[in-house]
Amino acid sequence: MEIKKTNILELTLYSKGATWYCDYYFYNGDTYEKGTTKATGYGYDKHSTALSNAINLFNYLFTFKRGIKWDGHEHATIKNRTFYGCDNKKYISYGIGADSVVNCLGLFNNVKLIQTYNGKNEDFFKIEITTSKEQIKKEFIKNDKKANDKKTTKEERKELIANNKKILSMLEGGTYER
Repeated sequence: MEIKKTNILELTLYSKGATWYCDYYFYNGDTYEKGTTKATGYGYDKHSTALSNAINLFNYLFTFKRGIKWDGHEHATIKNRTFYGCDNKKYISYGIGADSVVNCLGLFNNVKLIQTYNGKNEDFFKIEITTSKEQIKKEFIKNDKKANDKKTTKEERKELIANNKKILSMLEGGTYER
C-alpha cells in the first residue's frame, strides 16, 4: 500500500513600488522551505511572474493528468478544456496573468488550489500537493541521471542538483531556506 503525503504551499503576493514579491512557505510535517521570489522590469505581468516563479520551485512534485494533448509549446487540452502557459516539462510561464497561472494547476492530478484571497494590497494562495515516497524517489533518480548526462547544460545541472537536495530533505526530514 502506497502512503500518500500532503504537502502545502502557501503563496503571498504583494508589491513594493514597481516590484512584485511572492513569499512562499512549503511544509509537509517533516520538512519546510520558505523564501521569496520577485519580478521587476517593464512590459509584462510582474504579479503573475512572481507567482509562477514561486510555484515552479516545486514543480518537480507535480504529476500530469492522463490524456493531455499538447498543441504547440505551451497549449494543452484535456477533455475540451484548454490550458495556456504550461509546457510539457511542468514549467509555468511568466507574464501570463495570475488566472492563467492558477488555471495551469488543473493539468496536474496531485495539485489542488484549496484557498485564495484577493485583497487590496496582497493576494494569498494555498495549494495542496499530494505525493508518495515512491514518486519522490523516482524524481530523485531521474534528476540524478539527467544531471550526470553530458548534454545537460550547466544551468540545468545546477537546478537539478538543487531540486535533489530538496528531495533528500523531504525524504529525511529537515528544513531548507533560500
